[in-house]
Amino acid sequence: MAGGSPEGTLYFEGNIAPSNLKLARSGDNLLVTVTGMNNQIVLWNSVADSYAQVATIETSEGVRLTDNNGTLTLYSTAASAVTDVAMLSSIPQSAHVIIRDTASNVFANPASLVPLALHGPLTSIVLTDSTPPTRTLTYQQYVSDAALLNLIQSPFNLKVTGVSAANLLTVANSPHVTAITLSDTQANLQNNMAAIDALAAKGVVSTITPTDPNPSVFSVNLAQYEANQAFFKEMVGSYSIALSGVPASQVKSLLAQPHVAQVSVVDTQAKSYFMKAT
Repeated sequence: MAGGSPEGTLYFEGNIAPSNLKLARSGDNLLVTVTGMNNQIVLWNSVADSYAQVATIETSEGVRLTDNNGTLTLYSTAASAVTDVAMLSSIPQSAHVIIRDTASNVFANPASLVPLALHGPLTSIVLTDSTPPTRTLTYQQYVSDAALLNLIQSPFNLKVTGVSAANLLTVANSPHVTAITLSDTQANLQNNMAAIDALAAKGVVSTITPTDPNPSVFSVNLAQYEANQAFFKEMVGSYSIALSGVPASQVKSLLAQPHVAQVSVVDTQAKSYFMKAT
């Protein structure tokens, strides 16, 4: 009767990277081939009989293709991962997949890999880029690809675009996020001005875009304006600034500042009046 624990080691000598080892099923047999070579190894009846399965596949580089529990680890590329997972599903020996590929290949079609990260045997991703890559994702992509991003073991950086003020701190505190662009209404941006300014001053928030249908007006007092210069420096689009609590001596210089369209002046008798830029 077929059954039992996998035993033995299949060992590869020479300069063979684990990513060059390919597995395929042929009937009840498991075929192991090396990319670029014509020869193959046939593990007879290893699909049907666990006694015929090997416990470890190992290369001369010391990379084990199984863990201590006899679980097969298949190194794959992003493009072949879906096919490899389909093949593994027909093999009774427990297995998982590690992708070794460039960031551009991994993110070329994330929709095909996310299900493998959520429900399949994909357990980690190793990026092969020579330097830590930087990927730009929209906020929607950042959310939908989260399971995939969490599996990446190599250093990499993320720029996330179109983030709302409400989601800013969550995204900014996430690993690997080094740059953010904000898009939100004037009211939401102004309500979170201090937090946005702090991240803009650190260079994390690089662009702030008001999304109001009409030109946005940011009404702030002079102290707020002076304390949140990074916030206004990164603002783009059509907007203006209305300042209150301005001493008469500073009116001329403030109205000369970009986007300052109106000031509310307080004189020594605590009387207020408005002046607009012309």
